[in-house]
Amino acid sequence: MINKNIWQLPSYQIHQFRKKASKYCVCVPVLNEGEKIRKQLQRMLPFSKMADIIIADWGSTDGSTDPKFLKKMNVRTLLTLKSPGKQGTQLRMAFFIP
Repeated sequence: MINKNIWQLPSYQIHQFRKKASKYCVCVPVLNEGEKIRKQLQRMLPFSKMADIIIADWGSTDGSTDPKFLKKMNVRTLLTLKSPGKQGTQLRMAFFIP
């Protein structure tokens, strides 16, 4: 069993849109990506049944991680960082989602 304390998990919020559907996932770290992330998720939509899509947000304020849009794009989970950190911190959030 992995000791979560060793990983120094940050404080984050989980917004789960659906349950785990695949043994694979794609984790996309974002911060104010605007239309870029929206276009990318639209391109990924056909593959969302092969791998769960997880968005690790560093605290976007531009509306690019709007939950209604993410759900429509078949994103499994939106994780929003609530404590200081960098991109590595964003990625650590995704290792232990339920």
